[in-house]
Amino acid sequence: GEVTEDTHVRCMGQGWVLRSLEAREAAALESARRENAEEERLTRFIGKVRALPSEGNGDWYDAAGPARDLGPQGVSDLLALLRRHPDDVRAQETLCQALAGVASSPSYRDGRSDKADGKLLACDATEFVVKVL
Repeated sequence: GEVTEDTHVRCMGQGWVLRSLEAREAAALESARRENAEEERLTRFIGKVRALPSEGNGDWYDAAGPARDLGPQGVSDLLALLRRHPDDVRAQETLCQALAGVASSPSYRDGRSDKADGKLLACDATEFVVKVL
């Protein structure tokens, strides 16, 4: 049917447009809150990693040896750090060690690794490592 002035009046009277707008705005607000929370988490992580105590490196680097399994979230956080601080040589080394550990694991070499390992080696991390090298 044709949309007339009467159609507009009836629609406005039922309130569905307002409810639809409110729902869309609530979803956008929730999305912004999640993005802000993730940004705050990354900022805390980066601040902790880059903190320089008297012995030279933050606590995170002390625990980040070659055998440390960062996992997908850890690599994602490390990539966020490297995007903001591309000059952080320790972070570059840690990323290379994490990827080398995944690629050299027996399960990955035998094709038995889980999807997370494959995603880890196929993600931005390998592109960043190529830039570093």
